[in-house]
Amino acid sequence: MEDDAEHHLALHDITDKLRHKVHDIKETVLLQKELGFTTAFAYVVGSIIGAGIFISPKGVLENVGSTGLSLIVWVLCGVVALFIGFLYAELAATIPKSGSGYTYMNEIYGPFVAFVNLWIQAILMSPCSTAILSQTGATYILQLFSSSCAPDVWTERLLATVLVIAVFYFNYVGVKSGAAFQVLTTAAKVLALIVIITAGSFYIFKGGAKNITMEGSVLHPSSIALAFYSGMFAYSGCEVVTVAVEEVKNASKVVTTAIVSGTLVCLIIYLLTNVAYYSVITKQEILAVPAVAVVCV
Repeated sequence: MEDDAEHHLALHDITDKLRHKVHDIKETVLLQKELGFTTAFAYVVGSIIGAGIFISPKGVLENVGSTGLSLIVWVLCGVVALFIGFLYAELAATIPKSGSGYTYMNEIYGPFVAFVNLWIQAILMSPCSTAILSQTGATYILQLFSSSCAPDVWTERLLATVLVIAVFYFNYVGVKSGAAFQVLTTAAKVLALIVIITAGSFYIFKGGAKNITMEGSVLHPSSIALAFYSGMFAYSGCEVVTVAVEEVKNASKVVTTAIVSGTLVCLIIYLLTNVAYYSVITKQEILAVPAVAVVCV
């Protein structure tokens, strides 16, 4: 009996020491704060500006029926996205931990709900979103070099796969390389939209604004809802910076500023881009082509 008691006491001491050691490791191992406002802002803008602005204009216009009403929908979608950004900024300030939705649900609803949400994100939503983004990027890249004919399907898929692997690689290498890649791709996307906006501005001075009318507007609730669905897809992503909130310097201030300013910048860019689309090509042409931006340029 005495041997058993000593044995249990020894096991208890070892367990207690291990528990304290794990606690000490958790206290000492922290994420490095390497991300500033510029990178956080680039993450927000780069995550919002993706395939949406290149494929959603057709869906919005198709459902509301007129170019004028579609611009109103784009602005209202931006306002909704801004309020969503406020919510995430408040959550990030209240729960200053990395992980975004998973962390917030784990803190509020418990581990089961958080796990189910993470499982849905990892198995369904994120892969589908990544596939759409990469496929759209591949379509536009190939369309630039073969504007007279449709790109080969397998060539599109191969290029889309290469794009996904590139994103994975740069984020796998480290935080700095992933951040640099994000800034670079964000600059490229914004530059492409600036080219479209610039091209559209010349057509506006030549009378292209006459294409923007309320003629043919569809005000049925289901059509408006579907238009908002397409528009909100283009605005999704403002919360991405909260995934790495513990790696952001002065996170309580920087994250909020990045989300709000990034969403507002995207709203303005989206509105000007759609005005450019409607100034250069007609409603019928927008509804007929898969790559609106290439036709616009």
